[in-house]
Amino acid sequence: MRKRFRIPSILFWMLVAGMTILPANAETSFIWRENFLVLSTGRASFRSLYDESSRNIIAGAPASILHLAEFYDARSSREWLSLYRVASDMGPAAGPILLDAADAAATDTALWPLLVAYGASRDTLHVDRLLRFTGSPDKRVRAAVALVCGDVALVSTQPLLAEVVHDTEAAVRRIAVDSLGRIFKAATAESDSAALRSSLEMALDDPDPWVRRNARKALGRP
Repeated sequence: MRKRFRIPSILFWMLVAGMTILPANAETSFIWRENFLVLSTGRASFRSLYDESSRNIIAGAPASILHLAEFYDARSSREWLSLYRVASDMGPAAGPILLDAADAAATDTALWPLLVAYGASRDTLHVDRLLRFTGSPDKRVRAAVALVCGDVALVSTQPLLAEVVHDTEAAVRRIAVDSLGRIFKAATAESDSAALRSSLEMALDDPDPWVRRNARKALGRP
């Protein structure tokens, strides 16, 4: 079992006292991990330190985020939600870093939370890199791709979603149709709306009732 890092009591009191724990010349992996575990703890006593911990990790990017993407425990919802929080706080600059980490992920279990975190960054410049993951044998990865397309709400992802909406797994199709609906609502050009509407109308005949429900909702139909 991988050794977990615990926050030493002295560091805890430094945090509580509001001391800066990331000197400009001391961006060590240990400090990044300690900041990350502050984000992941969920303890009420740490909640006032979340923002500072996120800022400290972002200050060390890209090395800090790549390091933590390898370190985090994908089995822990608190830890992958911490990556999500960092990506959301950092914004589009976190996008390519997380995709680099996704490319290097050793397992699908480690991969899909990185893709979800990528969506939180709202990076719109590197979405084409998601294409390589659409053929993953893991439905969680394919679902994450569909979710990210809706998060970035780019019309250019419609062809990708049009493929995922025919996935063999109903759960993936549900997310894909929901994302198509989000993009459809955000579309401004008539030609874009027509293509999105066509994909949604095809989903009205899906064998899964929740896929059909999502399609009707997106099209404004009862």
